[in-house]
Amino acid sequence: MASETMNAGSSTYLKSTIFTTFVIFTLPIIIHASEFSLTLSASLSIISIVWFGYLGGVLLVKMCSLLPALLIQLIVGLIFRSFGQKQLVNQICYEPSNDTYISNTHGSITCELEYQRSFSDISGLLRDTAMAVLVMRAGLGFDLNALKRVATTCLMMLTVLPCAAEILVCACLAPILLGWSVSGFTGVAFGCMMGCVLGAVTPAVIVPAVEDLKNQGLAKSETQKEIVNLIVAASSFDDVLAISVFNLILGVIISSSTGSENLTFLGKIWIFSKGPLFVILGLLAGYFFAIFLSHPMSKSKTLTIFTCLTLPFIFNQASIVLNISSAGPIACIAFGLIVVINYSKVFHLAAKTLDTLWLVLEPAMFVLIGAELDVMDVEGGWGKILRAGGLLTVCLGLRTLVAFLIAKFNGKFSDKQSLFISLAWLPKATVQAAIGGTALARFQSNNSSEAYLSASKDIVTIAVLSILVTAPLGAFLIKLLAPRLISEKDKNEVSSNNSVENSPLAN
Repeated sequence: MASETMNAGSSTYLKSTIFTTFVIFTLPIIIHASEFSLTLSASLSIISIVWFGYLGGVLLVKMCSLLPALLIQLIVGLIFRSFGQKQLVNQICYEPSNDTYISNTHGSITCELEYQRSFSDISGLLRDTAMAVLVMRAGLGFDLNALKRVATTCLMMLTVLPCAAEILVCACLAPILLGWSVSGFTGVAFGCMMGCVLGAVTPAVIVPAVEDLKNQGLAKSETQKEIVNLIVAASSFDDVLAISVFNLILGVIISSSTGSENLTFLGKIWIFSKGPLFVILGLLAGYFFAIFLSHPMSKSKTLTIFTCLTLPFIFNQASIVLNISSAGPIACIAFGLIVVINYSKVFHLAAKTLDTLWLVLEPAMFVLIGAELDVMDVEGGWGKILRAGGLLTVCLGLRTLVAFLIAKFNGKFSDKQSLFISLAWLPKATVQAAIGGTALARFQSNNSSEAYLSASKDIVTIAVLSILVTAPLGAFLIKLLAPRLISEKDKNEVSSNNSVENSPLAN
């Protein structure tokens, strides 16, 4: 027995040492290969606006608990990009008092280009890292018991069908309404990517609203508990589904755009098969690291914290450097899920570590996705924004209808309860901020055609619009309608002796 314990301890130490060595050598290589452009002015700009966004969010929540902090964070980013960034660049690069660039216009233009590139690189890095942390946390947060507590069929249908409805609408209407130059398969693929961005709901709004319902005593009866578990659990699965499909489609588009015109038929098949293969590669990488590190993490708190601080960045950034970007988020999801299945006691410390990272990355993510959209310089003007808003309205309407029908006929809920479930699934924020600008960043780095960049910018526009509209609206409707739609008149159903079940932890 003593020898077995010693062998287990030696194995844990060896694996911890191997992983630590791997990280120490891998991180500098990834950072060097990423070729980040870092300037002091761009770094200070991002720190400042993220800080203002964070403080504004805190004040907003204190003033009105119905509104989420992410709303003001997004607005800070929009204001900076649309009104403040140009003035700042003029002060840094074109102001006469700036001795470095006063001598010639070429120097000023170079300064501006360096600033813009550095701002874009830092913004992309932070948002990519935030997405990696988000999806790994989602993998850790899968509550498999929730699948047993609520109707599995209803849960899976609520995860797949509403999201699929938005993907279908965008695939059919987006290329036409938004006037994309891309057509055929590529246009449909971009529409599907837009649908994935729109399709995910956000636990960042839903979970606090649900906790508020519990505090009001609206989650005591068995039916109320089932509704609460269904909303929260399905939202987590919905996020993972949307991100996975988005990265799969993005991988296919990137692969198909790399000079496939002169390829043979088999060559084109290989190009289009790269996307799914990269997803499989991500699953294998996540599975391998999870199997390798699960036991050592269960024995070492230090290793658990170190892994959660480094592995999301390594998975995501390494996949970008290797030009297999769809593999990174999938690896993060798989790692989180397999680790918790193998050693559930790892969950709390790993989740706490990722949640701590999220405290910093969440305001950065929402501020910086806002800073991706210049409302004063949108291609197509306000007409394009209005058409995007119309597309968003159609998607939300169809999604709400599909969710209502599933809850009514498959979940066997009443009309009022089904309406509440469908409206509670309106808020969109986290995934939209995480992946809304991903396609644009990838195609910019690949020097893709103007048609691809234009469609990618429209994805950013509709991602920002969806957050601005649905996050406050959804939070307000949940708060307002819950007492009217899910309150139980039959007090005999309320099991006062039972404690209120905890919902799955948020991303």
